[in-house]
Amino acid sequence: VITVGINPLVSTGPITTKLFSTEGKLLHTQVFNTNDSQISLQANLASGVYILTVADTKATMSFKVIVE
Repeated sequence: VITVGINPLVSTGPITTKLFSTEGKLLHTQVFNTNDSQISLQANLASGVYILTVADTKATMSFKVIVE
């Protein structure tokens, strides 16, 4: 499970998350229609490094995720 903190005062519209391998392969995508301050991705991941993108209607942010 990957948990991401969201600022509901700043985010607009649905939040789309995409999880990629370091090779660029899309592994998981999920859309949240929420005003919650946290979202949790239910992705069963092996140990390794991943790239997570979180986007709303105004911005996209990318994060490196390390699973041990």
